[in-house]
Amino acid sequence: MRAQASQPLTGALVLAEFVDPRRAPVSDQALNAAEVERLSLHASAGSGQMLELSGRTLLCFFPQAGKALDCAREIQALTAAVRSAQPARNTLTARVIIGYGQLALAGGRPRGDWPQRLTELMSRVPAHCIAALKTCIAQLPAAALKTPPQALGGDLLLLQPAEAAAVETRMPASPVADAGLFTTITLRVRGVPQDFRAADCPIVIGRDPRCAVPIAADTASRTHGRIEYRQGKFYYVDVSRNGSWVLIGSGEEIHLTKDRIVLAGEGAISPGAPLAQQSGDVLRYSCLSTRPPMPRSASDGDARAMDRIM
Repeated sequence: MRAQASQPLTGALVLAEFVDPRRAPVSDQALNAAEVERLSLHASAGSGQMLELSGRTLLCFFPQAGKALDCAREIQALTAAVRSAQPARNTLTARVIIGYGQLALAGGRPRGDWPQRLTELMSRVPAHCIAALKTCIAQLPAAALKTPPQALGGDLLLLQPAEAAAVETRMPASPVADAGLFTTITLRVRGVPQDFRAADCPIVIGRDPRCAVPIAADTASRTHGRIEYRQGKFYYVDVSRNGSWVLIGSGEEIHLTKDRIVLAGEGAISPGAPLAQQSGDVLRYSCLSTRPPMPRSASDGDARAMDRIM
């Protein structure tokens, strides 16, 4: 069904963002046409009015908050099934946020203060999770909440057990402990790879063409960040005005402001904006590890070998 322009409505909005860092570039469609169609059919069956639907974003209006929550759960069920059935897509993530209140539709787009806040709050939602504003939770029947909501700050609540969210969003284990020493990092901008070794660090990233890795993005600073190497680990250090969003191997997108993070495995760095909102370049990274050779002699020889490497 289609709403007339500026028609006043009261109900729930579901906003979902899909990201798959293994696609090049990261901003490509994370869901395929069949998966998008499945979500469309599910929303229609729940009396949903689709306002936007692509392989990157879903925005749907529901007259009832309970139906909106059903849609949010279907989104997470779909992406979980994709990760399980297709190992090559096990980095696919979805974040979902739900709000409720009065709004107007103009040109098929929601108008009002709280719909705009959904986009602004999306970066607070952990990967694979569903969050909702308190106004939405107040409209849900008690039976719809399987566990007590967890606070995410302000009036945003997580509709998932805190323990489950922690499993999905924990930081990767130390590369030195689990995968040897990281000695090489590959950085890709617009699909073009550049290989760097530990000796090349620091690797400066930014809009300035003199940077080792120049990037074109309106939200990027001239010198946006750098990659350092310390004791077998590559670190990304944000030095920018707008901050950086770093997608790590677990699927969590972390917002850095004048801070640093270990880079391990594969992921992406978005300068100055979340990945789903980035209109400029996204930097994809891949770290390769090499387990140091260990002497076959006594354990004291092993220790001496590690001392020489570190």
